[in-house]
Amino acid sequence: MLINVIVSGSPPDLTKRSSEPRFSCVEGTLLVVGPSGIGKSSASIQQHLLWSAGEPAFGITPAKPLKISTIQAEDDAGDLSEIVSCARRHLKLSSEQAALSRKNCTNTITSPYRT
Repeated sequence: MLINVIVSGSPPDLTKRSSEPRFSCVEGTLLVVGPSGIGKSSASIQQHLLWSAGEPAFGITPAKPLKISTIQAEDDAGDLSEIVSCARRHLKLSSEQAALSRKNCTNTITSPYRT
C-alpha cells in the first residue's frame, strides 16, 4: 500500500474533507494497485458510481457528490462499458443518481500499445 504523508507545521483544514470518515480530503488522490483479476476495476466502478452521486460505498460516505476522474490502463472501452452496466443494475441507481453519476465521472483509457 502506498501512503504519502505530508508533515507540516500546521494542522489540516478538516472542513475540506470529501468523505466521512476522513478518508480523503479535497484534491486528494486514491491509487488502486494490484494484480489482474482481483476486482480493482469492479470495485472502483462501483465506488465511483456511488460517490459521484453522493452515496456511500464500502463504508465511506462522501460529503457531497464527488467529481471523479479515472485513468484506466488495464481494461478497454468494451470491458468498462460492461462493468458499468452491470454495476448500475446491481446498485439499482435511480434515474437521478445515474444522471448525476454520468455528469460527475470521467474515464480515460490508456494503453502502452496505442499509437
